[in-house]
Amino acid sequence: MLRIWVPFAGAPVPVTSTLGLTPKAPMGIDIYWVFQACKDDQWIDISSEYNGNRDSYLYNWIDTELQPPARRRGFPPDFLLNDDGNTHPLVTADLLPPHRRKYSSDSQGLYLFMGEWGHSWLSGEEISSAPIPVKRLKIWLPIDVYREWDGRSNPKLWHELRDNWQEGEHSERYATPETITNETWWVIIEWDYDFKEHFEYFVGEVRRLIAIHGKIRFVFGFG
Repeated sequence: MLRIWVPFAGAPVPVTSTLGLTPKAPMGIDIYWVFQACKDDQWIDISSEYNGNRDSYLYNWIDTELQPPARRRGFPPDFLLNDDGNTHPLVTADLLPPHRRKYSSDSQGLYLFMGEWGHSWLSGEEISSAPIPVKRLKIWLPIDVYREWDGRSNPKLWHELRDNWQEGEHSERYATPETITNETWWVIIEWDYDFKEHFEYFVGEVRRLIAIHGKIRFVFGFG
């Protein structure tokens, strides 16, 4: 678990996260999904270990901004939906995301909510072979992280700099590498961030499923 320092009223407030990133999209966006494999010319749901933790950079990559593997294209024509048009029936709780399996049972009427917008799908091949983006970002690092950073690898903790950062409290505590003083809390730099390591948890799971099932697809939406 990494510790991220967030500027707030008063001294920095430590919070915990599994990522050293501040998502660009609103924190309220969730992804809804199911993996499927093609067996005897039919698509069947398969279990995966992808947990769908909020990750706006991943969402931007698979859907819109960060060189997506394919353009948004709606649900596959053969994708099974209930009458409401945005839930997908399931036959077993084992097909639910890992964090939901223990709260459900096969005796219940099982379904997956597939989101309210942004419906699309990607083949396993599209995901596994897509180039991982590198994007120039203006970011800030806590001063202690900056001092330990080698200047070559991705910083271990960082946040994307907001456009209105100068309007915030303690804006005088920001500095560029050339203007660091004893009063500096956060250092602003521009960095070409390579998302390969960041996306590995998702791409690696897709490759694992391909190795087991062969032809797969990832069907998803947002809400």
